[in-house]
Amino acid sequence: MRYSLATLLAIAATSQALSFHDIRDFGSRVLQEAGRGPRAPQGPPPGVPAPPPNGVPRAPPGNGEIGNCPAVWQQVAKELSTSMVSDGQCNDMARGAIRAAFHDCGTWDMTQGTTGGCDGSLYLAKEYTREENRGLQDIVPKIGALAEKYKVGVADMIQFAGASAVKLCPGGPTVRTMVGRKDSSTPNPEGNLPNVHAPGDDLVALFNKKGISAVELAALVGAHTASKQNLVDPAKAGAPQDTTPGKWDVEFYSQTLDKTAPFTFPSDQQISMQRESGPAFKSFARNQFGWTAAFSGAMTHLSLLGVASPEKLTDCTTSLPGGSRRRDVKAAPINGRAV
Repeated sequence: MRYSLATLLAIAATSQALSFHDIRDFGSRVLQEAGRGPRAPQGPPPGVPAPPPNGVPRAPPGNGEIGNCPAVWQQVAKELSTSMVSDGQCNDMARGAIRAAFHDCGTWDMTQGTTGGCDGSLYLAKEYTREENRGLQDIVPKIGALAEKYKVGVADMIQFAGASAVKLCPGGPTVRTMVGRKDSSTPNPEGNLPNVHAPGDDLVALFNKKGISAVELAALVGAHTASKQNLVDPAKAGAPQDTTPGKWDVEFYSQTLDKTAPFTFPSDQQISMQRESGPAFKSFARNQFGWTAAFSGAMTHLSLLGVASPEKLTDCTTSLPGGSRRRDVKAAPINGRAV
């Protein structure tokens, strides 16, 4: 049986035995073997600096502390389930939560070591009022209020809400979700989030500095399957990035590539054409299972940026609204796993 690039990436991304550093290397090798990427020695792909010993966090070994997740997170999941879905589809609150999860972590790069990143400062330091976080002024205080209501960490609530939003979108995968981060009210640096008008090479370089590969970037940007733009072109406020913004599907990839999307961010177009991210972007357009599995691994990686001791976190994946990772795989069509 011959597996597609997206499926091979998915196998890597969902393996509990692999660290995210391993996933990054695996993705590079797959691209090389497919003739879609430059040959390089084993190790990080071209342009990706080796992370410092205390730099990019790896996934906690094994299954973490599954079974020890505080019961309060099930209550949180129940409340989120009623607020993030409208008429059977994910709504604007879900979209905002997904974006907030990225923006709390995405300010981090490897020069910061185990400080900053996913630390709740998006709310606690009022980073949501920055120009680069426009559009989050409504959702972030709501997430902060939920953390206060349930007496849990703000950083954890931001990531749990984002993972819940992904799961609640029809077709959305289960993202491995950890709790136990340390909150901080110290502002993270400005200017470390991607610019919607940046060239593809600049975007890949920006994420490489965070320890996130071009393949992971191609997977993460697929979250725009559920997004709507309001600020890039105010004249087209509310325009989605594909024709099914209430569902978690690969229409974003295919419609970006064939230029039929209602609205496409310039940065998404750039990522689809960039030599390192483009092959994965195109592969995901043909494989829902491959993309959702790769996205899950990449989002968990993102959710650990700046976390000092990820092995000490508690795995609360089973508290997410509905389903499990195994159920995601069983639900995938056979033709989504192999070609």
